[in-house]
Amino acid sequence: ASIPLAIANTLRQRALDRESSIEAIADYLETRELLLTFDNFEHLLSGTTYVSHLLTRCPRLRVLATSRAVLGLAGERLFEVEPLEREPAVALFARQASAVKHGFALTSKNRDTVGEICAKLDNLPLAIELAAARARMLAPASLLNRLTRHAGARFDLLTNGPRDADARQRTLRATIDWSYRLLSAAEQRFLRRMGILAGGCALDGAVAVCADPDDETAGSEAAIESMLQSLLDKSLIYETEGLDGSPRFNLLESIREHALLELARSGEVDATFRRLAVYLNTLGEASQPYVPKSNNIGWIKRLGSERDN
Repeated sequence: ASIPLAIANTLRQRALDRESSIEAIADYLETRELLLTFDNFEHLLSGTTYVSHLLTRCPRLRVLATSRAVLGLAGERLFEVEPLEREPAVALFARQASAVKHGFALTSKNRDTVGEICAKLDNLPLAIELAAARARMLAPASLLNRLTRHAGARFDLLTNGPRDADARQRTLRATIDWSYRLLSAAEQRFLRRMGILAGGCALDGAVAVCADPDDETAGSEAAIESMLQSLLDKSLIYETEGLDGSPRFNLLESIREHALLELARSGEVDATFRRLAVYLNTLGEASQPYVPKSNNIGWIKRLGSERDN
């Protein structure tokens, strides 16, 4: 409800001093050419109706919104910001590390280790910045060891963001928690169960492992497809192509570790592991007539897609 007031305050026009309704703002902007920017819109998605109204009333208005979730407006064009490539990620670590440790520099001895640190952190800029802040105390090899010590180790280590940063950007866990807490209870339950799937899943795997076994409606393929699409739209899972050409749904490792911690907290670990074991066993049994006697390439690729699971 505060969005119109925020827009009015940003425009800082006398005409809006006393009247900050969305209609007054639309009247003011109707003939003007303007770029209006919104940052972190994912926590205010119900307020997109205001944006839609302004775009409808003001033909020369353009909106740029950053958001973990798709806004879902007509005419919306998506530009997905991917994690960094290896070299820019390594360069970011080196730049941030040199800011806290005088004389830090990339060398032939530490470059590969820094690259492994960045890869372990999914090449996510915030995670790399938080890790680099530890360079004052930890050499790259020690930092990598700490990150891989146990499940959730990254959340124990990456906790020293700048004091003047937003609270959700001071630790890696808080950043991921921010997106997790915006999900519905059903989406949270589904996402934490996906944490079991180290190798991601195809649609049938999501149905078998992540759905509620006692809820036929929520466990249907159509319902699971809808759930996967929702999590894709919220940038919490991503889609790849399996060895057999079918779509597979995956989690970044940082998000997967967070999901596993939430799964443990929910007390669902054993039940979810059992569903995974049953699914993989059923898949293996179904392949028996074809592999290895007939050397069926399709089945070999299908089973290969599940290797990490």
